Amino acid sequence: MKGYMQGKNNINCVNFFISSLIIGIAVAFFGCDFLIVPQSEDTPVNLTSSSDVEIDENTTEIELKNTTKEQDDSGEEDTIAIGISYSTLKMEHNILYQNGIKSRADDLEVNIIERDSEFDPEKQLKNVEELIRADVEAIIIQPTDPYSLSPCLNLARNSGIPVLVLGNAGMSGDFVNLLIDYEEAGRIQGEYVRTVFKKDMEVALIKGSEGKETVEMKTGLLDELTETDDIKLVYEADGKWEKAEAAALTESIIREFSKVEIIVCQSDAMAMGSYEAIKNMGKLDKYMIIGYGADLDILKTIKMGEVEATIDPEFFETGELAVDVTYEIIINRSANGVKKIVDYKVMKTPLKLITIDNVDLTRSWGTIQLEEEIQN
Repeated sequence: MKGYMQGKNNINCVNFFISSLIIGIAVAFFGCDFLIVPQSEDTPVNLTSSSDVEIDENTTEIELKNTTKEQDDSGEEDTIAIGISYSTLKMEHNILYQNGIKSRADDLEVNIIERDSEFDPEKQLKNVEELIRADVEAIIIQPTDPYSLSPCLNLARNSGIPVLVLGNAGMSGDFVNLLIDYEEAGRIQGEYVRTVFKKDMEVALIKGSEGKETVEMKTGLLDELTETDDIKLVYEADGKWEKAEAAALTESIIREFSKVEIIVCQSDAMAMGSYEAIKNMGKLDKYMIIGYGADLDILKTIKMGEVEATIDPEFFETGELAVDVTYEIIINRSANGVKKIVDYKVMKTPLKLITIDNVDLTRSWGTIQLEEEIQN
């Protein structure tokens, strides 16, 4: 499989090649394998999501090339327009999606038309109607919830507009689905535990409320922990995704399990609760905490050396990837007159382990902002 991002020195060669053979490349797009390698070459991180993504027989992997506006050799002067309907723009990770989308759209000279659904399924449906009337060539939909997505997809399908769904779609259909691999996130947490392994190490798990992502993250974690006989998961409980609940559970862990050294949390909010409980008890030197989400608060504590690690879903890079995929679909349809909207495809988003060694390099939050927050 080929890497997703090519070195800058190869871009001119790629563009020249693609300018000459755009029709052949567009046709080949849907038959290639796909690999996500979002981090830069100088990122000092050893544990990342696997490059060999396993998918079931109903999904397909595709490869993306480095694309630029100059690759569209159709001769048309009109700017490509892509519509996007966010579930809400009042969540930090959605702002990161938005920043990545805008960054890549600028690179490709693509016009982005945005709509905020404010967690309202009816408003999202109206947003999709507006985007269709705006004559966009493709739509990215981040569902307010997977159960309300179907009417939006039907509108787009009836208008002949391809769709990329960013997040849990809850169904298959004529669209590309860009998903977080939660089992892989748990696997990365478990692999990090193994890197700091000590004989007869005991681990505690603070889970989120029961759901698909909770089960998948635990599965990935256990798959890694069972690779080493002397690492034991001796405690797990539902932290309800809440800081206060996780803090209370952490206090119980410290009182009841004297050999526990690592607390794994399935969200950074719960990891912060665990961190604050341990700090208040004056025991930060005795416990390691691993979170998920790369929230700013956790990144600050990692930079200070007080929390060991988190998993970064790389929302910024995923926003860039969403535009790349959508752009390729548009170019393919334009070059070949493809009538079919798109076959159902599942693509996994990038994931990266964040520790003190590479916290400054994560694009989830800029280094300058991170340093300012710590100083304040």
